[in-house]
Amino acid sequence: MLVFALGASRNIGRFATLSTSSVLDVSGLTLTTETLGLLAKGATVVYLLRSVATLENDPEFKPHIDSGKAKFIKGNAMSYDDVSAAWKVAISEGTVDLILFTVGSCAVP
Repeated sequence: MLVFALGASRNIGRFATLSTSSVLDVSGLTLTTETLGLLAKGATVVYLLRSVATLENDPEFKPHIDSGKAKFIKGNAMSYDDVSAAWKVAISEGTVDLILFTVGSCAVP
């Protein structure tokens, strides 16, 4: 599976593409959950990010970067030219199966 992800460096986008696990302790009973993200399921994800360093420096992404499954393109998802350039990189990897658009917004005072 090939995924083109826009705005996936935090929150929902990061969660969807990266595996997560959590441990919950309730009255002495420990519950562990693991959610496999797209990368753990074998997908290649091409990310369009304003700050590539956000994920490049994240140790959880290192194995996916090293395997070539996570690819980062610097750009702004609100720029037609940046999205177009990143799309060209994504389709150079093959047929894009999924577009993940999780661009957030900033509150304006």
